[in-house]
Amino acid sequence: MNADELFCKHQPALLRYLTRYTGDPEVAADATQHAYLKLVESPPREDGNLRAWLFTVATNVVHDGWRHDGRAQRLLQSAESM
Repeated sequence: MNADELFCKHQPALLRYLTRYTGDPEVAADATQHAYLKLVESPPREDGNLRAWLFTVATNVVHDGWRHDGRAQRLLQSAESM
């Protein structure tokens, strides 16, 4: 199964999962798109459970975004206190 077929097959469920997980449809849509880009750019080496790989990548994208947002918030707070 190629990347487009895999994405079309799993995108609706992935988007629902991420929307529930994040509580934000825009964040969910961005993470879904980013996971698809990772699938196209560097697909998994093994043909194991590609659905699980896609969901894991998307969840990690969300976590990375949350970490980035937290750092940005801390930098803004420290700049305001100067």
